[in-house]
Amino acid sequence: MKHPVVHIVGLIVLFAGLSACSDDCYLPKQSLMGVSFVNAQTGKDRTVVLTEVVGEGADSVLYSSSASKCYLPLKQLGDETCFLVSLRDSFFAKPEMVVDTTYVWELDENSDSIQVMQVDTSMVIPVTQCRLTVRHSQVAQYISPECGCGVAHRLSEVSFGTESVSCQTEILNTNISNTNGEVHVQISW
Repeated sequence: MKHPVVHIVGLIVLFAGLSACSDDCYLPKQSLMGVSFVNAQTGKDRTVVLTEVVGEGADSVLYSSSASKCYLPLKQLGDETCFLVSLRDSFFAKPEMVVDTTYVWELDENSDSIQVMQVDTSMVIPVTQCRLTVRHSQVAQYISPECGCGVAHRLSEVSFGTESVSCQTEILNTNISNTNGEVHVQISW
């Protein structure tokens, strides 16, 4: 029979090893792809009304706001991620879809007469659904002893547009890691 001191020392070493492990990971394990929208004529940021950005095949809305940049997660398994981007921008609207002027009839209760008022609605632009397709590969990335490994991505190809309109896309940085605020893809029209 083994000496009880060996068992006690073994338990102390095991306990010390387990207590040294920490689950305090405050760094993101998922890398986000930064996308910026740019005016092709001026080269300046274009603020786009993103009514909805959804990963294809998913039901969670990733974005729903006005922005000139957005940050999107890529699939950790597979080599292609697709997003359905619903936005409002006159570039994508067909001329017959943009309403320039609307007339409103209003009853004046004081004089019992009807007044016709002209209301400018040139800013009423329909929602257009675009498709953002990203081809990428995964790279294991060591984050820290507390966090372990995460997945970084390497971009190979990006496309953006509708069935009838495609936009210019440029990959600014092929490596997507845990850097916050970095832009990887520029989309211009």
